Amino acid sequence: MTTAATVEMIYQRGDASAEEIAGAVAAVLADSQLATSEVARRAAAAGLDPEVLASVSVEVREDSQGLEPILTSIVVGLTVRAGEAIAESVWKKAIWPLVRRRLGARALLGEAKTNNVRNDALDPENTAAAGDTA
Repeated sequence: MTTAATVEMIYQRGDASAEEIAGAVAAVLADSQLATSEVARRAAAAGLDPEVLASVSVEVREDSQGLEPILTSIVVGLTVRAGEAIAESVWKKAIWPLVRRRLGARALLGEAKTNNVRNDALDPENTAAAGDTA
């Protein structure tokens, strides 16, 4: 039985929009299938299984909390076929450092909170829900 976890990490918006962050994440993940890519090396160094990295799905959106851009939060939703701690580790140890390098250290500001949105036990015969990022 495979477990899929969705974790939302909520950050204060920095210098990058959700669209810019999503584009940088997509570029990083596009390289994740190559064992020699930096994201794959970072994941391996963090002790993450390559299959976990291959199962990652990331959604980035803005969560407006007011009229001022300074009050806007960026929500990073990460779904992976692993537990919540591993999902958070994939983001913090493998993906985020490379996104930060592309967009700058102030792309996102301090993490406000983490929400464990969903942790589903998936039946091996019903893995269609694995790609569902709710």
